[in-house]
Amino acid sequence: MKDARTKRGTTVKNGLSTSIPGELKTGDITLRIVAPSPELAIAGVGGKLQTSRVSAHTLNAVILVSFQGAGLALFPGDLDQTGLDHLRAEPLNVSAKVLVFPHHGGIPGKDAVGFAKLLCSLVQPEIVVFSIGRGRHHTPRPEIVDAVRSELPSIHVACTQLSERCAATLPSAPPPHLTSEVALGREKNQCCAGTLVIHPSPPQPALSDHSGFISVAAPTAVCRQAVGETTKIVPKMKLRSN
Repeated sequence: MKDARTKRGTTVKNGLSTSIPGELKTGDITLRIVAPSPELAIAGVGGKLQTSRVSAHTLNAVILVSFQGAGLALFPGDLDQTGLDHLRAEPLNVSAKVLVFPHHGGIPGKDAVGFAKLLCSLVQPEIVVFSIGRGRHHTPRPEIVDAVRSELPSIHVACTQLSERCAATLPSAPPPHLTSEVALGREKNQCCAGTLVIHPSPPQPALSDHSGFISVAAPTAVCRQAVGETTKIVPKMKLRSN
């Protein structure tokens, strides 16, 4: 960092909000910080804004990637309810084709279902991605997936790895639908969607190929359960670590 600043003249900023550092544009792609607001950033962790207490999750950077002015992907980090409430109050359009769900599909706060529905309503994505590791942290939580699908009935759910909730055993052969990109768990056949490559055109792997893989390799797929039924899936199952 010091070499970048002193030898190459790179500008270094030690703050981040919707006003700092602003937008980064490269060709048709724009990266924009849409949260936290300057008021939240100034309040800091442990501070209080109106009636809400600010946590480290409240101050997570929420990044919107756009292509030619249209929302392509929203990365909300580990945003919490307070951060989401303030994001909703801002006069910003954060709709995007792809939403990477906070907390890897874990519990974001006291009202996990309400949080999931509000976030999906705000972003209106076509694809919700849960970045998970098989056997780690019990994610994505069935009630979160259920809430997402309840709010967006036509949504495509894509988990990076194959949850043990969805498949007790792993495929015996490498999944044929994965992209050539590096994907954690690939060598053990643990991938579900694997690494997604997000283009302005349809993302890769192709959603139809991913759906076909789920129908064969994930007999108890949470994303295929009837809405309202997912919370009945083995709530006390033991998950092994990678």
